[in-house]
Amino acid sequence: MRYQFDFTTENGAPVFSVDRKTWVRDHYLVPFQDPGVDRRLVTAQAVALDALRSR
Repeated sequence: MRYQFDFTTENGAPVFSVDRKTWVRDHYLVPFQDPGVDRRLVTAQAVALDALRSR
C-alpha cells in the first residue's frame, strides 16, 4: 500500500513529507523542505506512521 503525508507549518508552508513506496520491500522517501527541522523528529514521525498504517 502506498501513501503520502505532507506536514506543513500553521501558515501552510511545507516542512517535510513521508512517501511510502512499496516494491518487494518497503521504501520511504522523506524529503525536507525546511532545513531547520530536527531529523530525529522527522524519523520518529515516519516510524510512527509506518507502525500505525501497518495495523
